[in-house]
Amino acid sequence: MCGFVGIISNQQLKIDNQFTSSLKLIQHRGPDYSNIWISDNKKILFGHNRLSIVDLTSKGNQPMFYNKTSIIFNGEIYNFIELKKRLESKGYSFKSDTDTEIILAAYDFWGEECLKEFVGMFAFCIYDIEKNKVFLCRDRTGEKPLYYSLVKNKLYFASELKSLYCFQEINKKINKNSFDYFLSAGFSPSEDSLIDNIKKLPAGYSISYNIENSKYKIKKYWNIDSKLRKNKFINSKDQIDNFYKIFQKSVDSQLNCDVPLGVLLSGGLDSSLVTAFASNTLPGLNTFNVAYKKYAKYDESNYANEISKFFKTNHHELIIDDVKPEILEKICSIYDEPIIDSSAIPTFLIFNEAKKYCKVVIGGDGGDELFGGYSHYNKILLLRKIKKLLPFLPYKKISNFFCNNLSLGSKGRHWLKLLDINLNENLPIVPIFFDKFEKNNLLLKKNLDIDIFTDNYLSYKNTQDLIFDNTFENFKNYLTENLLVKIDRASMANSLEVRSPFLDKNLIEFAFYNLCSKNKVSYINKKIFLKKIASNILPNNFDLNRKQGFVIPLNEWLKKGKWKDFFYDALMSSDCFFDKKYIEKLFDFQKKGYQNGERLYGLVMISMWLKKYKITY
Repeated sequence: MCGFVGIISNQQLKIDNQFTSSLKLIQHRGPDYSNIWISDNKKILFGHNRLSIVDLTSKGNQPMFYNKTSIIFNGEIYNFIELKKRLESKGYSFKSDTDTEIILAAYDFWGEECLKEFVGMFAFCIYDIEKNKVFLCRDRTGEKPLYYSLVKNKLYFASELKSLYCFQEINKKINKNSFDYFLSAGFSPSEDSLIDNIKKLPAGYSISYNIENSKYKIKKYWNIDSKLRKNKFINSKDQIDNFYKIFQKSVDSQLNCDVPLGVLLSGGLDSSLVTAFASNTLPGLNTFNVAYKKYAKYDESNYANEISKFFKTNHHELIIDDVKPEILEKICSIYDEPIIDSSAIPTFLIFNEAKKYCKVVIGGDGGDELFGGYSHYNKILLLRKIKKLLPFLPYKKISNFFCNNLSLGSKGRHWLKLLDINLNENLPIVPIFFDKFEKNNLLLKKNLDIDIFTDNYLSYKNTQDLIFDNTFENFKNYLTENLLVKIDRASMANSLEVRSPFLDKNLIEFAFYNLCSKNKVSYINKKIFLKKIASNILPNNFDLNRKQGFVIPLNEWLKKGKWKDFFYDALMSSDCFFDKKYIEKLFDFQKKGYQNGERLYGLVMISMWLKKYKITY
C-alpha cells in the first residue's frame, strides 16, 4: 500500500518544489521509502511513497523497472503467487518476491489485457518505453484512488487530491455540477471530483495515454452485466458450499503479508463472518472495536466481545466518548475532497489505535451492497407495492405537501417526498442530504450560480428487478465514492493497509450473478442468504437481524456544548455561499430533536475545505 504522484509531458520536465511538495503531502501513505525518478528523455516524472507489506527488502522499492517498462503502484494483488507460477512457466524470472514485479511481467506478457488476470485492489501507472505511452488503471471496485488532470499537453495524476493542489497549472475552482450532486448524495460523482479540471478514473477503468501527441483513450475493462444474473430463487446446499469456497479463498489470500495483521470487528454480521473465516486460518488474531460507554444506544462493543470470545481473538477496544471537535481539522486534511459521513471520525480513531498493533487490517466492507443489507431496500419494495395497489392517488401533490410542511430532519420526510418517483425510470438517492427544494434555500445564488438543481433520484437502466438495480447502484456509487474513500483516507493517514474480502472479484460476481434478489431481500427481511451462512458459523445467540452501522452520537453532541459551539462558529463565520438564516434554522431544528447532524457535519466540512485549500467558486 502506497501513494504516488506523476507527470507525463511531450515536453521536458524537471524536478521542482511543486513536485517534491506534492509527494511529501502524501508521505503518510508510504513512510517506509520515498523516491523520485525522471526518465532519460525528461518526459516522465514519477514520485512514490512506499508502505512495505510484501517483501520488506529494498527489492520492493519503487519506481520499479522490468525490461522496458517502469511502474508506480498502490495496492495489493492477492493472486500474485499464482500469477508468478504461470509467468515462470512462460519463461519469466524475477528478482523480488513482490506483487509489483508480477504486474510488470503480466503487462509484458498480456499487454493491457493483464488487468483481467488481477485479483486485488490497485491503482498504478506503467511507462512503456517501446510504445512511448503510459497505462493507468484502477481496480474493479475503486478501493484505491486515482485522480488526474490534463492541462497544456501534460497529464498530472496522484493518489490523493491534495497532491494535485500543489501544481500552479491546475486551477482549484469548484465544479458546480459535482457540488450539486454532492449536496444530494454526500459525495462527488464517479468521474468528476469537486474541482473543475480534476477527474477521478472510475473503478474498473484504464487510460492509455500517448506521450508524443497527448492523445488518450479511456476504457472500461470490467463491469457487472445484468443479463447474466439469475432470476430464480435457489436455496441449495451447492450455493452455500460455493460461497464457503469463494469467501474462504478470498480471506486466505488477504491474510498473506509479511507484517502483523488484524481484523476490524464491529460485532455486526459482515465483520463477524470475516473474523470467523480468518480464525479458521489464523487463530488468535488481533481484533479491534469502537465503544461508546456513555451512549448505550450507539455502543456495539458487547456484540464484538461475544464474537471475540467465541473465536478466541486478541481483542482491543477503543472508547471514544469524549472526542474534541477540533479533530475535524485533521479530518478536513485527510479528506481533501470531503464526504458527508461523520463516521469518518471513529474510522480514523480506530485505525489510529490499530496501527499500534499491526500494519494490515481486514474489514467487512461490501457485504451490504452485495447481499442486500440496507433497510432502504425493504422500503423501496414497499413503495412500489403501495403504488401498484393504489395507482389512482395524486402522489405528486402528496409529495409536495409533505416536502413543504415537514421540517428537514423529520422522520420519514424523505420517503414521503419520494411518493412521486417513477420507479420504472428512476432510483432514489439514499441517503439524501439536501433535496432540490432545500438546496434552493441553502445556497446564495449570487455567490454560487447553479441554474437547475438535481432532484433526489437518479436515472438508470431498468432491469425490472428493483433490488438488483438498487444494490448495483449502491455498489457502483455509494460504496466506491463514499465508503471506500472513507476507509482509504482514514487508514492511509495512519499508514495502515485495509483489505476487504467481500470485494473479491469472484465473490462480487457470485453475489450479482448466482443469487437472485429473493435470496437477498424481501419486504421484511435483509441479507437472507448471508444470514443462512452465519447461522451455521456464528454463536447461537447472535442477533442476525441487528443493523446499526458505524455511527457516532453526533445528534446528541450538537444539542449543546463544545460540538454545537464549534459547528455554529465554523458556519456562521464562513463567508462562502451558504445562507446564514437557513443555517440558523438547521440549528433550531436540532434543538427541537430533528435529525440534521449529518447535514450540519457536511456543511462544516465543506466550509473548512474551501478555506483550507483555497478553493475558488
